[in-house]
Amino acid sequence: MNQNNKVQRVNYLDEAKAIGIIFVVVFHVLGTLINTDKKAFMPYVIRYIVTIALPIFFIVSGMLFYFKKPDNKGVKEVAKRKAKGLLTPYVCFSIILIVSYIVRCIAGDKAMSKGTVVKACISFVTLRGFSVFWFLPVLFLAELAFTFLYKKTNGLVRSIVIAGLTLALLVICPMYSKPVWESSYLYFTLGSLLLVVGRTCLALGFLLMGYMLMHIMTKYNPSKIITLVEGLVLLVGQYFVSYMVGGTNINVLSFGNSYFFFLSAIVGSYGVILTLRSLPDMKLLKFIGSHSLTIMVTHMDFGVLALSMSIAYRCIAYIPKAKVLCLYGMIFGIIALMELVLIFLFDRYLYKLLGQNKK
Repeated sequence: MNQNNKVQRVNYLDEAKAIGIIFVVVFHVLGTLINTDKKAFMPYVIRYIVTIALPIFFIVSGMLFYFKKPDNKGVKEVAKRKAKGLLTPYVCFSIILIVSYIVRCIAGDKAMSKGTVVKACISFVTLRGFSVFWFLPVLFLAELAFTFLYKKTNGLVRSIVIAGLTLALLVICPMYSKPVWESSYLYFTLGSLLLVVGRTCLALGFLLMGYMLMHIMTKYNPSKIITLVEGLVLLVGQYFVSYMVGGTNINVLSFGNSYFFFLSAIVGSYGVILTLRSLPDMKLLKFIGSHSLTIMVTHMDFGVLALSMSIAYRCIAYIPKAKVLCLYGMIFGIIALMELVLIFLFDRYLYKLLGQNKK
């Protein structure tokens, strides 16, 4: 692998993360519309993107691990570096949100209760997380576990262990949706710890698949046309596989069919990655991908979605003949502008909250 290929891989994997975060934002917008404007809700879009939106981040992490193997670094050193980039934003933004919950509760906000605050604190301490922040400790724990297995076992043992954990998780995942876990603070705490273990096992499976797929990609390197065709075929195939998944909520490990979910996530994510690999570099996607963490932690709880949708609906009221696509254009255009401002602010002034150095 020469240096140019290495740079190219980073570029299209950054672009893959951009697709992932765009899908996350679209999912949350559509998830809000199902309660406020069913005419604008697109269930077939949700069904298609939900199995790609987050798994692609784990798969990309596994791919990056393939050519950034920590051979000369100890597990503690890797943990320290990963904690800075993943747990620092988790801690900072979780505390900010919990404080806002407490203030709202004291102020008498009927939408906020003492129970919500207590469960948010439990979720924070157990690394279950809440809102969109749950993703960060899962990625940290999965990458740490994968690093440990990489250093302590050979490829075959590592694959068997991770495959066994993932399959076991897929078998028992219906257990996580049992109402008993919400019956008391004690059960909620126990359920939170089990959920963290389950999410980590699932993420480990995706990391392993990313690692193995990158190994295949380095050995099998067809022309860009063939790569593009392969990627598009996988994306079309994933559309049909997604119909077999049923309802999906990765946060609480709830799947209509967990095996088809895993298959759909791999097929769709690999389709996106192959397609991007065959295309010229796209600076906009690379920019979005390199700032995916900022977008992830700000688009929900900084009022970006709520404000953008409110403004879009106010504007659409003055355009009686406007189509649904016009509404979407306004919503995502406003989100893009607001996120651009936030990216500038975090890059310039608030980078420490993200565990990053000044750029």
